[in-house]
Amino acid sequence: MKELATCRSRWRCKKNMQWYNIEIFTPDFSYRSSNQTTETEVDIDYLAISNSKVVLPDIRASEGDYIRISGHGSRHIGIVTGCTDSDKGYEIQFKPMLALLDVDVHMTQDGLKTSLEQWLADIMNATYRDSDDEKQNITGFEATAGSQTQDAILDFDGNIGNIYQMASMAFLRYGVVVDFDIDLKQKRLQAMVEKVTAERKVIESDMLNILSATFVIKQADQTVNKMVIYNDADESQTATFYLLGDGTISEDVNAEGRLSPVVFSTEYVTYEEPEKPKEDAKTFHDIAYERAYSRMSLPEYNNLIEIEVMNDDGLVQPQKLQIGQQATIIRNNTAYQTMLTGKKVSDTTILVFGAVRLELTKKLKRRITS
Repeated sequence: MKELATCRSRWRCKKNMQWYNIEIFTPDFSYRSSNQTTETEVDIDYLAISNSKVVLPDIRASEGDYIRISGHGSRHIGIVTGCTDSDKGYEIQFKPMLALLDVDVHMTQDGLKTSLEQWLADIMNATYRDSDDEKQNITGFEATAGSQTQDAILDFDGNIGNIYQMASMAFLRYGVVVDFDIDLKQKRLQAMVEKVTAERKVIESDMLNILSATFVIKQADQTVNKMVIYNDADESQTATFYLLGDGTISEDVNAEGRLSPVVFSTEYVTYEEPEKPKEDAKTFHDIAYERAYSRMSLPEYNNLIEIEVMNDDGLVQPQKLQIGQQATIIRNNTAYQTMLTGKKVSDTTILVFGAVRLELTKKLKRRITS
């Protein structure tokens, strides 16, 4: 019955073709070319920077150009990574704008506690707008904070970090998303950093409008539940932390709710006592706790749920769903709490929920601890 429903739906999808506008712009926002198509292959995955492609006649692009795909309430912005001209048409390969963040830069925690969003925006602006190297700066780049998340804790190992890694942790832990757009009139490449506020979406996967549904419910990685941390600069300073069943962290070895079996880790952090410590300066204990919190926080969205629907499905409305939007997926009267983390758009739309990834290539690309 499910196969029959899928077959009928795919036929309807082909019958009700949807047109998408494909526009190509140079990095200085000059128009290069455009066309329309009913066929796209866009892989949007916030947890893995994926390649996408589109094949069209009579269109041209160059590596480094911006591509904008729009239509039917959806909008995708990307960076052209390659082009292939053949008898089948002109193929444009591209990555999402998130690829810009996959760079290692110097960063400190200054301002992180005040506003996670502004902290990320400041790092991006320092990298691509205010760099002393003019060739590194991106024409018209501007990152803006649209919300304010206070007292955030991200995993730091020194002052060199990957912006995409930080953004990914902000996404999984606090629901903060970096979304890009192009303003042609103002000649700006805009990055908005803000918390997703869309209301939770409920999807019943057993309904006939669902073409296919895949559920993988498991641990993304084995979770450490005990950490011993030493100060690399003074090994006489040490602290031990234990993860409890309610997700809190304790220093009491006999705390009620300790998890078993014990999965432990021993690590260094570096802390040197300043000669004249500031009133709000961090102590070794503060740094050790932040490391333990980052490593032992219970992973959320430990599932991989893929829901396939028609692009114009009136019930699910896939084009309106936002990356980072909370969702409840119901299957066989069981409700799974999750979050939209990706979309695969072609002749149908596959909505990807959860933090688990099965593809080896995507596992290798992910450098985050959820």
